[in-house]
Amino acid sequence: MYGKKLALGAAMMLAVSSLWISGCSSSSPDVAIAVESATADLEQGNTVYKSTFSTVIATIKKVTGVDLTSAQDPKTVVITCSDSRVPPELIFNKTLGDLFVIRVAGNVADTDELASIDYAVEHLKATKVIVLGHKKCGAVTAAVDAFILNNKLNTPAVAHSKIAELVNKIYPSVVTAYDELNVENPAADNSVSTVLIPKAIEVNAERVREQIVDELNELKVEGVLLGAEDARSSIYVGSAIYDVADGAVAFNQNTAVIIDNANN
Repeated sequence: MYGKKLALGAAMMLAVSSLWISGCSSSSPDVAIAVESATADLEQGNTVYKSTFSTVIATIKKVTGVDLTSAQDPKTVVITCSDSRVPPELIFNKTLGDLFVIRVAGNVADTDELASIDYAVEHLKATKVIVLGHKKCGAVTAAVDAFILNNKLNTPAVAHSKIAELVNKIYPSVVTAYDELNVENPAADNSVSTVLIPKAIEVNAERVREQIVDELNELKVEGVLLGAEDARSSIYVGSAIYDVADGAVAFNQNTAVIIDNANN
């Protein structure tokens, strides 16, 4: 069954990728967009998608037993960045219904994101939660820039925009990364950025993973997760980093946590 599902996922993702490549357009000067044509490329893409939708849904039902038109049964939750280069379904070669995906710039976890994870784990019975950071993350880079501009202080400057508020949520990860690297006043700040950005990306993913572990442990203490009537024996929570340059994902299994009834 797994082989059939993997083949299905590969076929679907290949089709989606081919459609995406054919839909790419070269750079052109900015032009006024009429309301009538603003969504033309999206409508065209949806037409192609709909043309095989019923077949795909029927095949998934045959392989998994799940009718995705009336229910979902994802086993894995992925919280990742909104960056257009980081689509989890493509990265992990998955198909419809496989992943419960939460995307937000910088893969931060605040109330809405944690509530979404709670829903997937508590009600959909997901068994894995992955925090997927990625190299060359613009949100983390912005937080590193803010840290340097703020004279490397542990406390961020007051936010005066929504973007700044988001950056400030990542800022503590930058401080931790800087402390762990123990960078000794290099000659130029850009040399700090070169070393600090990749480290901050890793620390940020780990920090969010820790938030999620704390959240799920609270639910377990409250009796919501892994109770007597729960068929699951454990829930995996880990982090990983995606490389936008070669498509590889590096999982940090050294810090991954298995939440079970023996883990308090």
